[in-house]
Amino acid sequence: PERSSGPQSRLPSGAADPHTFLADLREQMIGRHGSILSAWRNDMDVNGDGEVSFSEFCQICVLYKIKGNVVQLCKQLETLAGGSITLQVIHAESGELLSRFKELVYSVGGVQKAFEQLDQDGNLSLTFDEFGAGSEALGFKFHSEQDKIDLFRLLDKNDKGAVTRKEMAWLDPESNHPACLSPGLRSPGMPPQLGMDRKKAKVRRKRAAAESRALFKKMLRKRYGNIVRAWRRLLDEDGNMVVTKREFFRACKSIKFDGDLKDLWRGLDVDQNGVCTIEELDCKSAWTLASFQQFARRIGDTVRGYMRAMLRAPEDFGLSPVPRPHLGQEEFTLAMRAAGYRHETKYLFRCLDRNAIGHISDEDVAFLDSWQPAVWILAEPDP
Repeated sequence: PERSSGPQSRLPSGAADPHTFLADLREQMIGRHGSILSAWRNDMDVNGDGEVSFSEFCQICVLYKIKGNVVQLCKQLETLAGGSITLQVIHAESGELLSRFKELVYSVGGVQKAFEQLDQDGNLSLTFDEFGAGSEALGFKFHSEQDKIDLFRLLDKNDKGAVTRKEMAWLDPESNHPACLSPGLRSPGMPPQLGMDRKKAKVRRKRAAAESRALFKKMLRKRYGNIVRAWRRLLDEDGNMVVTKREFFRACKSIKFDGDLKDLWRGLDVDQNGVCTIEELDCKSAWTLASFQQFARRIGDTVRGYMRAMLRAPEDFGLSPVPRPHLGQEEFTLAMRAAGYRHETKYLFRCLDRNAIGHISDEDVAFLDSWQPAVWILAEPDP
């Protein structure tokens, strides 16, 4: 696919409001590279470790000609993120897409093995069609053709219409990625070998955490059908939408997860605050729940109240005028469409169907009334 030069970049003004800054930043990223994913790789996460350090953030501010108090802005963004500045914070949809693809790569054994399986003709490069077909054959789901284009452009760093293993190695910096050995990544005064060893150790820890996370989520889906159902039935014992380390280790023991629990917890407790949230476990699931919560509260005072309205006055939602105790998937979809909901409802229904019995009631959605999702999860996408 051809890479668009995008609109003329607009410089962010000041840095007082991180939300305004992020909106302007996303516009500039698209203008410079045609997509947020490509800009993330080329301008921001150059070393592939999945986050933006303060020194990297300063370089971004220079590159994008950002004015204002950079230190204050960085702290505001880290507060907004609950930790490090990641792609999820800048653009949740792009972050979720990249995170899912990285999980696919780790689940098949890393970059080398993933590339070998994608490289169907064995010519050591991936065309756009080869990349798309190979990814889908491995079980990856592109939500749109644009997702496929953006992800391919991310990997095709040199813009030659084909992805090499070296370019794909950015997904896992330990895979001989030259950025791992860059002197610029060392702290001032640090001996070169020590800086290299520390960087490699950090990358290895991140890789181990990501691999454990991918295997754990695969196990949850196999056992429970989807991540939200596993969250509600296994992990979140008290229903407060956060999981403590003790709860988590007890849950892993109950399902006999044989991976490294310390690596797994490191991969889930992203902000290192001692608890894991649904946003940290699976961004897509968190977005699905948050979108429904937001929609339901626009119509009713509470999510449970909105569900009760569908059950007690179904004629207002395009259903037959007979009150009912619960809704099946087809009825739920029809009612949501009639109310103006435009997002996918099939996965949403499965998430709400806690016990996999094929229908949901107001009790099944009540947990959403006490949940406060992360502020970035419903950030408006750029036009």
